[in-house]
This record gives sequence, structure tokens and C-alpha cells, in this order.
Amino acid sequence: MIKGIIFDLDGTLLNTIEDINNALNFILEKNGFPKRTIPQTKLSLGSGSMHLIKTSLPSTVKEEVLLKVHSEYQEYYQKNNDILTRPYDGIIEALKDLRKKGLKLAVVSNKDDHDVKLLNQNKFLGLIDIAIGARSGKPVKPSPYLVSIALEKMQLATNEVIYVGDSDVDILTAKNANIQMITVTWGFRDLETLKKYNATNIINHPDEILKKVKFLNDQANKR
Repeated sequence: MIKGIIFDLDGTLLNTIEDINNALNFILEKNGFPKRTIPQTKLSLGSGSMHLIKTSLPSTVKEEVLLKVHSEYQEYYQKNNDILTRPYDGIIEALKDLRKKGLKLAVVSNKDDHDVKLLNQNKFLGLIDIAIGARSGKPVKPSPYLVSIALEKMQLATNEVIYVGDSDVDILTAKNANIQMITVTWGFRDLETLKKYNATNIINHPDEILKKVKFLNDQANKR
């Protein structure tokens, strides 16, 4: 029986791409590197800010330059992460409906922990109680480490939650954590990519989340 939902953040609950791309390009230009388009930036998202910077710089860049650009990006993005960022249409309504049904809600992201907590506080009207982001020196998704922290805080077992995400990283995270997944199509990966990673329970709008949870619970009750 599903009693809780763990959400990815970027591309699932929030459309963060413009603020991320603007911050990235500000720092790249400041350091003399070419800017990136939104489609290019989307493909670099999902594995944390260091991966974003590393894949946005030439492969020949020295380690000290990579670390400098990453540090500058983190500092700039923390101050500019909530300018154009918005919940996707239907997300707030979906979260309200899920809470009315008594489901526990959490968000787990590879975005830096400070940013995750700030955006959760500012964007979701207190509907999500648990917000967990990347911590220095700790594994990020697709490792199940961050999900395991969420499960402990939710006081739920793996068979009592479902993970909702928009990317190949999320699909692998759910698999590694041994939990069911709902895959959304409104995020940062196209449907073809998601299917290559054997996406399950694919939905096209936030109002389908509760319907899918009900369906999966009904299926479980029939076993």
C-alpha cells in the first residue's frame, strides 16, 4: 500500500530551467567560456551542480578552474534561484489532493541541500514536509542514499512509497532504492529517452499522480 510519495524537484515539481541556464551562462561568460542553450543545459541536469558545470566546460579544463567555476556558480545560483522558477501547471493542486488523501510527501534532489530547502519553503505552501538535497561528500542520485534519508524521516518502508521523477537519473534512482516509480513527461527528458531507460507508469499531467497511486493500490489489494 502506497502511503507516501518522494518527488524529484527540477523538471518534476518545478520548472527551474531558465534560472539555472541564466546563472550558468552568467558564470560561463564571466570566466570566458561559451554560453549554453536551454536544450544543452537540460541534458546536463539531474546529477548535481558539479556535473552541470563539468559538462558545460571544455574537457581540457584544469581541475582548479572547474572547482572555481563550480564555486562561483553555486554562490550566484543561491542568490538567483527563484526569479523565473515556477511550479508546473497543476502541481500545487495535485499536492493538495495528495495531502487530503493522507499521503506523506517528500522531495529528494541532487540540487544543493540549501537550494532545495529554500525552494521547498517558497514554492509549495507547506504541502511538502521533507526536503532533502545534495550534501558535501555524500552520494547523490542515482545512489539510493538520499532516498534512504527520506524514507527514514517519513517512517515508511520501500514498499510503502512511490518515487515521481522526470529523468533517466530518477529511473535509476528508483531502481537502486527498490521502490516503484511514476515517470512524468513534462520535464527535462523526452519520452524516447525515458522509454530507453524502461520508464514505468508514465503520466502526462500532474492530476494523473493521484489516479496512478489509486490504481497501483487497487492492484496491490487484489494480490
